[in-house]
Amino acid sequence: MGFAQLYYTSCEHGLSGYAGYQFNAATPGVDPRVLREVERFTVYEPPRRSSPAGVAAHPVNLCYAPDLGGVPVVSRVVSSGDDPSGRPGNYFAHSLVPAGGAADGDGAGGVRDGGPLPAELWGARFWADAPVRDAGLPVLEVRRGPLDRRRTEAWARGLPPEAVVRLLVCADGAVDGARPLVLVADSGSVAHWVAALTHLMPPERARLLSFATYGADPDGTPVHVIGVPPGSDTSPWEDRFTVHAPGSDSPGRLPEPDERSRAVAARLVGAGSRGAVGLWHGAAPYASGRERRLADWRPVLAAAAALAGDPLGPEDLRAVREWLSEAVEWLAPGDTGSLVARVLDSGAGALDDGALAGLQRLAHRVGADEITERIERVLVHRSLDGIAGGGAAPRVAPMRSDAVRAAARERISALLAGGPSEESSPGRSARVGTEPDGTGPEAGAPGGGRPGAEAAPARAPGVNAAARRGGVGDGGVAPDRALELLRWARAGGLAPSAVSLERYGREVVAPLLADPCFGRPSAPGVAGAAPAPGRRGGAPRAAWPDPAVAVLLSHHHEVRRGAAERLAALPPDRLADVAVGPAGALFAGDRDGASARLRELRRLGTDDRSDPVGLLAYVVSVRREGRASNAPGLAEHDLDDALLTEVWGPGHGPHSALLALRAMRPGVLVSPGVGGWVAEAMVAAPAPDGERAWRDLVDEVSRHWLRDRLPVAGQRVAVEWSEVRPLLAGLHRAGEEHGPERLASVYRALVEVHPAVDAVARRTVVDVLSGWRSPGTLAAALRGCPEDVFGAFCGVVAARLADDRPDTATAAAVYLAAGHEDLAGHERGGRLDSAVLSPAVAAWRRRHLAGVRRQLPREGAAAFDEWVRRRRGERERRRFGLGRRAGGRHT
Repeated sequence: MGFAQLYYTSCEHGLSGYAGYQFNAATPGVDPRVLREVERFTVYEPPRRSSPAGVAAHPVNLCYAPDLGGVPVVSRVVSSGDDPSGRPGNYFAHSLVPAGGAADGDGAGGVRDGGPLPAELWGARFWADAPVRDAGLPVLEVRRGPLDRRRTEAWARGLPPEAVVRLLVCADGAVDGARPLVLVADSGSVAHWVAALTHLMPPERARLLSFATYGADPDGTPVHVIGVPPGSDTSPWEDRFTVHAPGSDSPGRLPEPDERSRAVAARLVGAGSRGAVGLWHGAAPYASGRERRLADWRPVLAAAAALAGDPLGPEDLRAVREWLSEAVEWLAPGDTGSLVARVLDSGAGALDDGALAGLQRLAHRVGADEITERIERVLVHRSLDGIAGGGAAPRVAPMRSDAVRAAARERISALLAGGPSEESSPGRSARVGTEPDGTGPEAGAPGGGRPGAEAAPARAPGVNAAARRGGVGDGGVAPDRALELLRWARAGGLAPSAVSLERYGREVVAPLLADPCFGRPSAPGVAGAAPAPGRRGGAPRAAWPDPAVAVLLSHHHEVRRGAAERLAALPPDRLADVAVGPAGALFAGDRDGASARLRELRRLGTDDRSDPVGLLAYVVSVRREGRASNAPGLAEHDLDDALLTEVWGPGHGPHSALLALRAMRPGVLVSPGVGGWVAEAMVAAPAPDGERAWRDLVDEVSRHWLRDRLPVAGQRVAVEWSEVRPLLAGLHRAGEEHGPERLASVYRALVEVHPAVDAVARRTVVDVLSGWRSPGTLAAALRGCPEDVFGAFCGVVAARLADDRPDTATAAAVYLAAGHEDLAGHERGGRLDSAVLSPAVAAWRRRHLAGVRRQLPREGAAAFDEWVRRRRGERERRRFGLGRRAGGRHT
């Protein structure tokens, strides 16, 4: 390795051209910035208690800085007595700088070129201690230093290992900014200490350790390790430095290293200066390149030892295992697999679930199939035993081993069914968790390697009792355990068989949901005391289901299907109570046909009937879903009269029947009873406000495929209305001018028709007649109409005239018609006068009478007034019991 040389002292001849402290000589080409830094770095002050005359006894300062002006510099500074002018305290500094004035990447004499470490140059023969006349110095070739590893190791044999360990950790920390280390010893001993420490440190980090074998004032010497002469007063430095006198102080006075740093330092001290070379060389292939402190090397050194077959303690193995999750990024796959195997060989039973899951992911990552199977067998056995025994589902990566996957699925199915696991049977070839190296279930208990018996599957209190009440046999694990099993299975990439999940829903979940005593009460101290919201009737609400049951049903449709199938077999009343309670709510959003009956009953039991058409459509669609899945408990038809009665209630009218008729889409399976239900609304004469719906219903039925399924009475109504309706429409269109000509055909058509058709038709005729205004036409029509039409007409007109705002136009028309020659003296004319006009007009206000008068011909106004006067007089006489005065209606 070539070094530029620098001589610095107080002399008469030098590079500055004048006498005094200056560079006496130098190899050409060194950067001036480096010269300035070297000048400051190599300042020497003799010990305060030393004699100026004893220059030869003054300490030698071999010092090193990895970065002075951008380059590493190693210097040897000695006291040289008086300067040429006679002033005492002169010193001579011989410094070496990498040739060219810049670092080669490895520091002074880099690792790669085999150059010496700075401390190894202690006692080298090339060091100068006096100025020269020639200002130019040659490049100095340095191959190795006298203080090599062999000599250092021999020197360190008598040292307390604990002292070396602690000083090594202190020096390592100082490189990262911790307290610098002050060694109270002669400069030769300090040089040996520095050499011993750097020989143990990682090669690159050793070249970052700055030091000075002597310094009069540690505060003024910016290095990591500095020596001070024995007898120095160290008290001013103890709050800022780690001070240690190797010859007299106990190692216990040094700071206690952290566990990781101590482990590395102890390994290095045990290997010695020469053995450390092999350790670092062996660890290099497994390092990431980001290691700095000794602690960073703990897992790397342990991994190298493991791959070399060296024995490792539990802490080393733990460090390797924790490090592997990151190191897998740069390690060769084979090395990762070998390290995982080594960890397993040390005893997988002592590893917790998280550690095993981490090793499983590593094995997956590097494709180590045999190791994967080993880990997964242990994981499956431990995890499933732990879950069945009450533990939470541990973290796990998806299983890769086909054999383990199959065995795990069987074990989960067995636990769900409540029977013994086949995997625990002796002699089974695919037995989960059996390891020939003692890492199987015998090596540890579920969840953390603790000794103990295999856990029995946990069953929730009340499961078997609920099962007995529901008529089922013994169930499997409790719902919370089943939930953890399925969570673990999903994380492990396992899909338990649909058959086992459906069976669990039938045999465990369904009895719990059907039992009102199971779960948390809906009110404090009273289980299921309140009626279900929207439920018509007082049936008690089912208790709130176990939260684990709710999650099972919401996340696993197979469990939901099995539970729904079993619940559908309950007695109808009990099933209805379950459906409207919280248990039924768990199926409300289901889309599996198996829960169709539950969803139907829940909707029917909780709906407020604000949208009966929507309710009917929902139930029909649910029934169709269930029928496609062959669901149990469904009605025989998608739509039947019982459902229609449930939706609209008894005594439905034509409007409800019309809505139901329009909901009958193609493909809907309709029961024969629906025709009778619709016909009920057709054969009953509608109220006046329902007549429009009745007409629409009958018209719709006449065009609907359901017409042929109507009972005889319903079909009769449809046929007869289809014959009468055109006649009534023609009567409307004919108006007052030609209407009388059509009345006879209408009356003939109504002979012996169905009462409902007759009632609607006659009401229509009455509406037409009440709108006529010609006295002669109206009088003739009223005289010739059937009695029931005349009676209905009188009732309609009387209602119009008795209103708070009477129909004066109709009153005028009836008044004139009653006095017309066709009705004058006729019994019907008298009835119009006495039963319709007189009771209403006698009580009218004057403004109402004036309204009638305006509707009359001018010549008839006086007669109307006289008629009113007589009718009111008669009313007054009847009030006072005077009887009726003789006299006609018109004068």
